Amino acid sequence: MLKKLDPSCEISTTDWHYIIKITKDGESRYFGGAGAGTADPMLDTRISERFSFDNSDNDYSTQVTLEKLKKLLSSYANYAEDDFSKYDDILSGDTFEKTIGNGSWMRINIEGTSLSTYAYEVKILGTYSAVSDAWVDGRYISEN
Repeated sequence: MLKKLDPSCEISTTDWHYIIKITKDGESRYFGGAGAGTADPMLDTRISERFSFDNSDNDYSTQVTLEKLKKLLSSYANYAEDDFSKYDDILSGDTFEKTIGNGSWMRINIEGTSLSTYAYEVKILGTYSAVSDAWVDGRYISEN
């Protein structure tokens, strides 16, 4: 059974790209989540379908079925694999390993913001991890 969102609802984004806030009659609830698939990023230029929820001719919500949506999301997995393959080596391959070496400071973007922070990454038991509760280069690094 297809259900449509009440047009009197207010939809807004949150600080997290995967969560939306829907408000009706002063009561807000949050919806979204990680879903299925990989964590490989896909370039947003690959997305032509847009959900505006305004019933316009271009509003994908008026055209979509669950079967169409499932097929669309499956096709995105292929795009993500292709798009990520260009960056795989510098993010987790030999280039990454040579850059980090025994340890290195990394600038890291904070998801959902334009802010960034720094972490000191080291290889521990074959996996790279951010150091915490330790002194590095005269600085104490907490878990935050």
